[in-house]
Amino acid sequence: NYDIVLVKRKNNELSYIKSKDMENCENISEIINTIPKKEKININAQIPEIIDKFKELPYVFVYDKGSFKGLITYADLNNSSLYSYLYIFISDFEKLLRSIIELRYKKDEWIKYLSDESLQKIGGIFVANKAKGIELSLLECTTITQLKEVLCKTKLYSEISCYSTKKDYERKLNKILDCRNAIMHNRNLIKDKEKYNDFYEFIYDFCIQRKEINDYYELKKKN
Repeated sequence: NYDIVLVKRKNNELSYIKSKDMENCENISEIINTIPKKEKININAQIPEIIDKFKELPYVFVYDKGSFKGLITYADLNNSSLYSYLYIFISDFEKLLRSIIELRYKKDEWIKYLSDESLQKIGGIFVANKAKGIELSLLECTTITQLKEVLCKTKLYSEISCYSTKKDYERKLNKILDCRNAIMHNRNLIKDKEKYNDFYEFIYDFCIQRKEINDYYELKKKN
């Protein structure tokens, strides 16, 4: 929903014009926009930097050593790069939750806090892998869904400062699960600018959770 045209000026400087500004325009020079530094991004920019850019901007201009290479909008984030990045991020978070449980409970004591449905799912994964010759522990067969359940029933979440209440903990973990499901089923993560703002807040909060859980783990490991 942002229609623009690129304009190369006499000094070869690249600028742009928004289509909406042309409707009542009498002097084209009045609506030519010079591309400011904040709207530019390096072609080798990392995903976190790109995500930050779209918090304030509807589009950014991609440059490589001063040479213009393209234009991207927040809608362009719905591609494999972001999906792969988030998959790794969520997988790392999942491993961290397992580490907390492993640190707290001997062997498989944590199993008693799971529902019958969760036990069946974990058992199915365990048996299926063993049939293929892959030896995994029961804890390695868990997903965030079961880990969330254990941390909730044991009230381990209450020892981590980023979760103020049980309701807050469940709400935040459910958002992570929703994101994981969207990635696994190849659904758009960002549908419009308003949804992007929600996505940005989710990522920001996710990072806080990741840091505070890791800090908690490191502290308990020392003790």
